[in-house]
Amino acid sequence: MRRERNLIALRNIYSEKLTSFRRRKKIYNLQTKM
Repeated sequence: MRRERNLIALRNIYSEKLTSFRRRKKIYNLQTKM
């Protein structure tokens, strides 16, 4: 049970990093277009 909870926590952290990376990439693309 504890292991499953850790897996979910890891997945949440991974998805958060992924979304922040995508957002940063989008901002970078907008800056380069200007």
